Amino acid sequence: AGEFNFQLEYDRVPTVVLTAELSSDSQGMVNTFVTSLTLKKVMFETSAPFTGTLHIQIFKIGDS
Repeated sequence: AGEFNFQLEYDRVPTVVLTAELSSDSQGMVNTFVTSLTLKKVMFETSAPFTGTLHIQIFKIGDS
């Protein structure tokens, strides 16, 4: 399990996409799941132990 605190402030809960990148020891495929999403942070889990890189994309959808 892990969490990421947003660097920007949002008026609405943003859309978040998590993508796991393979680590150097080629652990294989792993799924990532958002378990909690608020205005300030996203919490997530993976389907297996994972020590690679997790890319987090945050999208503000709607009014700019």
